[in-house]
Amino acid sequence: MSKAQLRWTETVPTVQDYLDLRVATGLGAKPPQEVAERALANSLYMICAYQGQRLVCFARIAGDGALSYIVNSVMVAPEFQGQGLGKALMQAVSDWLIANADASAYVCLMAKEPADRLYQQFGFQAIPGNIGMRWLKL
Repeated sequence: MSKAQLRWTETVPTVQDYLDLRVATGLGAKPPQEVAERALANSLYMICAYQGQRLVCFARIAGDGALSYIVNSVMVAPEFQGQGLGKALMQAVSDWLIANADASAYVCLMAKEPADRLYQQFGFQAIPGNIGMRWLKL
């Protein structure tokens, strides 16, 4: 499946399509539907690709729209991985950031190996002396 054979859009997918892709890609625990709906609605940017009616890849940017941005939910359905779709998602994300984020902005993402190699192609790098942290509600 080539990138050109998919339908690309910068619109919000259905919450169910987003949740199904999260599960298929092992992105993490499935959040409640209302939480996912709020997350999608509050995104600054998103890029989706569909094969027919099926969402097969997705990425989004969240943040305050000025100084802080986070690239997250970068997902490609397992059977579509290795075909350059992750790179296409990140090119769209990068293009949006170049057009909309100030040079002083802090743009971050959390990466798992080996996906970090993809993100490095778009200027992301590990920050020496820093570690990723996550807040867990007790």
